[in-house]
Order: sequence, then structure tokens, then C-alpha cells
Amino acid sequence: MTPLEGRDSHPYRLADEVIAALDAIDTFCSAWADASRRLWLAALIGDWLAADECAAGSPELTAFTGPRAERCRELWWQRLRRNLDVSFTGADALQALADLKAPDLDLRLQDALGGPPSGTISAALDVIGEAGRAPLVRPPL
Repeated sequence: MTPLEGRDSHPYRLADEVIAALDAIDTFCSAWADASRRLWLAALIGDWLAADECAAGSPELTAFTGPRAERCRELWWQRLRRNLDVSFTGADALQALADLKAPDLDLRLQDALGGPPSGTISAALDVIGEAGRAPLVRPPL
């Protein structure tokens, strides 16, 4: 997405490079519909999370895809953690950490609930509600 020419922000539109690649994108999406091709396609574009999911049940493939998928998760967790305290992105980052099952999610939820009123607190409550989990209680300082 890119801002319209002459504007610093909204409304956004598809970049010219994306529009030029629409046929290739359509071909890729059509090929993705064939489950037997998905592992190769995921690896081809570096989507190691999807490739590892497709390789499940095949130890010789997961030996290759698993470490790459784990590294992708770690990189995503790091990036999302940096966005937790950024206005307008913290809530999305927290939800993404929950979706990716970040190992420190409970700590991140606890931090969010202890912060000032924001969309991040709302996101934390949503995550807690969706998971049916009781929030951790921060000990008094």
C-alpha cells in the first residue's frame, strides 16, 4: 500500500509495482489452492511457518522447515515486542503475539493491563477472553 500522490497519509492505494504483478500474484494464488504444491510454494517465498505446517508428519521435511519456522517466529516476536509501546500499533502487536503463541504472552498481557488506558488494554482483555484464561495479577509495588 502506498499513499496517493501528493498526500502524506490516507487514503492508501495499491502500489504500481503490485498492480504490475497482479497476473503473477493470481497465478501464485491459483497454484496455492492445490495442497500438493503448497509446501514447495511456501518454501519458495520464504514462508517457513506455512512450509513447516505443510511438512507436519514428515520428519525428513520438518528437520529442514522446523528450524527455519522457529527462527521466523523469533524474529516476528522481536518485531512485535518493539511495537507494543507504539501508539496505534500496540494492540495489533499484542494480538499478533497471542496468535503466534509467544512464550512470554502472559508477561506481555500483564504489562499491558498495568499500563495507562489504551487500545492495548482492550486487546489484552480480548486475548484473555478468547483464551478463557485468568489474567496474571501483578504484585503491588
